[in-house]
Amino acid sequence: MHNLKFNSFIEKLNRTESQRNIAQSTSINFDWFSVFYEYIKTDNIEYTISKFNLNIGDFIKVAKEGSELSKKLSILYKDENFELIFKNFNNKLIQKTMS
Repeated sequence: MHNLKFNSFIEKLNRTESQRNIAQSTSINFDWFSVFYEYIKTDNIEYTISKFNLNIGDFIKVAKEGSELSKKLSILYKDENFELIFKNFNNKLIQKTMS
């Protein structure tokens, strides 16, 4: 159920991007949802990358993409859930490495 709702969010976002002539449409790999959920639940990057046997660079790269996507969706839908996800990725470690 949640994946269907999320897919409709992505489709609407992609239509809006197309209407505004944005060359590259937004996409997301669903494989990362469990990683993001664990990070948001624990608020512990070290624990999360260890649990999923990830490279910190890969986590930071995908966290940046997740942050940007959540911000777009929170603006597009005025949805506080997406805003909360964005805020979880808006921390000093991720933002510093994203600069």
